[in-house]
Amino acid sequence: MTKQFPKGLPVSLALCAALLLAACGGGDVEGMLVSGKDYLAKGDPKSAVIQIKNALQKNPESPEGRFLLGKALAASGDFANAEIELRRSLELKHTADDVISQLASTMLARGQFKKLTDEFANTTLTGKTAKADFQTVMASAYLAMGKSELSQSALATALEADPAFAPALIAQARQKAVQKDFDGALKALDDVIAKNPGSFEAWRLKGDVLAFGVNKPKESLEAYRKVVEIKPDNVAGHANAIASMLTQSDVEGAAAQMVQMKKVAPNNPQTRFLETQIAYQKRDYKSAQELAQQMLRV
Repeated sequence: MTKQFPKGLPVSLALCAALLLAACGGGDVEGMLVSGKDYLAKGDPKSAVIQIKNALQKNPESPEGRFLLGKALAASGDFANAEIELRRSLELKHTADDVISQLASTMLARGQFKKLTDEFANTTLTGKTAKADFQTVMASAYLAMGKSELSQSALATALEADPAFAPALIAQARQKAVQKDFDGALKALDDVIAKNPGSFEAWRLKGDVLAFGVNKPKESLEAYRKVVEIKPDNVAGHANAIASMLTQSDVEGAAAQMVQMKKVAPNNPQTRFLETQIAYQKRDYKSAQELAQQMLRV
């Protein structure tokens, strides 16, 4: 239906009105996908999911749309649906390097170590970054299953593809920690952090090694605080910081950190568990009991 504008409306105003009506119509698929990518780049996966789903309503068979939706869902923590979308994208022949690398990361996050290694053990990606990322994920899966030789082989392949690939270097440091070479792990992590100071993954692993490997709770707390400084929505970083403070009997500090954690993950089981611990250490047994009952219901 053609839109009619009142007679005598200035041409400039009529043009603006037409543009607004076009915008309200939802825009083109490509434009919405670009918008979704922008949201992902800004660290806003929820808005990305909305934009990409709008695009897929207009073109359900878009390989890129399915891939981006899977990536956005994974970024928001919905790994089960992310895997569905990524496999659909693969069926629609989206670039294998992009999809398989993201799919492997998603399966790793779901704890599907055997399924991941069985399905992709003989897969070879071509792009430098994609290959390094994929082999790093495979190394982590093998390590989780206790297959250290296969893990080390996958890491070697990753670093051969890209010697400066930070996730592979972090995984290498994790292997050293597993082998109880804590000094070697810390040195490797310090090297990564020197080149990638914004790597919250490196800071988090450093905190773990300092806490559980060499028993330096104060230094580990500094590392965990760096994690949430870099990435305020990192649930594990908040949880580790709170647990570290409780270990050091800093209940007030833990309570202050809990305020921040509840802003990003109010219903997360870790949040409720740590909140219960804080209440108990404060001798607020009534609140601790109520919180414990809430956890049991979940």
